[in-house]
Amino acid sequence: MSAPRVEFFFDFGSPSAYLAYTQLPAIAAACGAELAWRPMLLGGVFKATGNASPVTVAAKGRWMLQDLQRWAQRYRVPLRWNPHFPVNTLTLMRGAVGLQLRRPEDLRRYVDAVYHAMWVQPRDCADPAVLAEVLAGAGIEVAAFQALVADPQVKAALAANTDEAVARGVFGAPAMFVGEQQFFGQDRLDFVREALLAAAAPVAAAAADAARRPAAIAALQVPPRAQPSAYPEPFAARMAGRSKRALGDFFGLRNFGVNLTRLAPGAASALRHAHSRQDEFVYVLQGEPTLLTDAGATRLAPGQCAGFIAGSGDAHCLRNDGSAEVLYLEVGDRSDGDLVSYPDDDLAAVRVEGRWRFRHKDGTPYA
Repeated sequence: MSAPRVEFFFDFGSPSAYLAYTQLPAIAAACGAELAWRPMLLGGVFKATGNASPVTVAAKGRWMLQDLQRWAQRYRVPLRWNPHFPVNTLTLMRGAVGLQLRRPEDLRRYVDAVYHAMWVQPRDCADPAVLAEVLAGAGIEVAAFQALVADPQVKAALAANTDEAVARGVFGAPAMFVGEQQFFGQDRLDFVREALLAAAAPVAAAAADAARRPAAIAALQVPPRAQPSAYPEPFAARMAGRSKRALGDFFGLRNFGVNLTRLAPGAASALRHAHSRQDEFVYVLQGEPTLLTDAGATRLAPGQCAGFIAGSGDAHCLRNDGSAEVLYLEVGDRSDGDLVSYPDDDLAAVRVEGRWRFRHKDGTPYA
């Protein structure tokens, strides 16, 4: 069971998201939780949901400016209204995603610098010259940053984050998720704290349970999963002949899973699929499964292995086309928010609070 986790969907252009940013790291640390930074493009969220900034309604905008100052005083943090609002944050958010993907060690320093420039100084960070000064002050090389935000993979990653946010019900910023629970607004942080503390209790119980397990065990002594497949019907029935022994779960591993999987003749490891955030690895122990990918079919032998990179879009699965059983190890991380596509079937999935939620490709849920 994973440690509690709060996902923070944010855009630098939102002053409410700035206020949440000033508080969430301390809240997460106090609750023993992970803080997951989820950059998104607020303009894209507004367009997809039909929402708009509160300042577009004059009376609401005047009230909001006063209320933001009240909350800044309560949090004891500086906040100055940015005279350049609304600021085009496309480059800023691509920068956040790009650093998260390519130089994660620089992400927090970048976030701190941009939020300070936007809502403490405040400055027009849509101006390339201003942004260059902000980057230099944060120790981030400007030319490398410009190349990063122009990278097609970075652009696609920001679009994917935004699409995921909309699919999960986000309509503005800041939006925080603890498992499946969404909390909107910097004035809902007490609820975030309560949700994290509630999520921490079963984690502590799982750790105590893990302490009672043996130090080592023969893999075949770990019982197979009682539920053969998490897929909804009619797809679950197609997993007949597959059984998994969850070795990682047996030892209470939190960050990645390890399964010892058996395929009877004619059985498949899964529907052909591709993950957005989860890397996968398989190692063949026995038998000769067929690896099916977008490139075609490849016969594997004992001792061979294969890996599948998150976000590659290369859909894959194993199938036992032989007359003997196949036995292999599969390893994958456990990333909440992971989106799974199934090119051959009317199915899509997202991982939320350690569970898979399945929908049709048009977004309607399976019964």
